[in-house]
Amino acid sequence: MPTHSTASGGLLHYETHGNGDTPMLMLHGLSQSSVTFKGMVPELSANRTLFVCDLPGHGESYRPEEYRADAMTADVADLLRDVIGKPAIVYGHSLGSIIATGLAATEPDLVSKLILSDPPLIVWDAPRWKSSLISSYFGWARKILNGKLPADQIIPMLRMAFPQRDIAAIQDQAEALTKLDVAILDATLNVEIASQDEIMGLFNRVQCPTLLMQADPRILAAASDEDIVEIQSRIKDSQHVKFAGADHDLHLWKQDKVLKAVQGFLTE
Repeated sequence: MPTHSTASGGLLHYETHGNGDTPMLMLHGLSQSSVTFKGMVPELSANRTLFVCDLPGHGESYRPEEYRADAMTADVADLLRDVIGKPAIVYGHSLGSIIATGLAATEPDLVSKLILSDPPLIVWDAPRWKSSLISSYFGWARKILNGKLPADQIIPMLRMAFPQRDIAAIQDQAEALTKLDVAILDATLNVEIASQDEIMGLFNRVQCPTLLMQADPRILAAASDEDIVEIQSRIKDSQHVKFAGADHDLHLWKQDKVLKAVQGFLTE
């Protein structure tokens, strides 16, 4: 599996699929890894070169001494610049959407289009974050990491929590949890990865066409309707799709509809 050495000295694990002229980079969410997108790879790589990357602290990528969104963005920018070598479509889910936004804001020449899947603005709303099911899930994940449970013991717990989810996705989720650095979980739970002003300031600087995909707030979402309105007030060239009945992991719940929305946006 290829790795890339960043300017910070860390190694990022990535995989490449397809050989089309247009590059596309996929960035996963907190506690997941590049394998979370494998169900989307065949369609998205049919006429593109698709790159899927493990963010720092996840999968096979390195573990830095501290986790900051700007540092992770710089690492991925190195991958974009040195490996991909030309402007790419960047798709980010959850934490990955924050990194993707940072790329579009700070390295506009490297990002041609931006896709944000349920950006987690809930993290910077303390009352909503502390009472949310997403926060509860990561609290549970913290206990799993403390207990150093193997994937085969995590799988039954995840199946109980997500009975509608495909077993292959559950297995990938369990495996990703066993490879997660607890320090990045703590940095996120303690809102240390970035300030609210830093994150909102990034949206102001995005100039490329952007697709905002939102989970259903009635179920389990990291972006509220008000959050989406706020982001769209800052990113002028943006579109919004809301997926009824889908939770935060949109690409696992409504994969066909997500792919349809993404392909429609990219062919405009």
